Amino acid sequence: MEHHAVLADDARAAEEAKQQDVWVPTPAPRGEAGLASIDLQPLTGVVTDLGTLPPEAVITETALSAMFGRHPCSIKRAVQRGELPTPCRLFGKNVWTAAALSRHLEERQTAAARERQVIERRLAGLKP
Repeated sequence: MEHHAVLADDARAAEEAKQQDVWVPTPAPRGEAGLASIDLQPLTGVVTDLGTLPPEAVITETALSAMFGRHPCSIKRAVQRGELPTPCRLFGKNVWTAAALSRHLEERQTAAARERQVIERRLAGLKP
């Protein structure tokens, strides 16, 4: 099953991060209050770790890759494409704050909604 393969990759990335002494957020155990009590098994691609961190939390590239279940090279490419904000360097490593990541995602979502409205207005003008 594909979902188990994703979990295995997440576990591998988290283990690699632990070996590098990098803090990696882990999902809350099932049964606790909030989103952790919802069965997320069928919802692949749901990332809740970022929303549970304090805004000033510093997130390394390795931790971010573990959060999203991606390889660190994918994180670098996402920055190049503008999908993630430009990181700052801290002790020779790329880092972001949780607030910077959340703010960037919100800005991209707002821009996408505005672009959608422009396209809908153009299309509405083309109808007879």
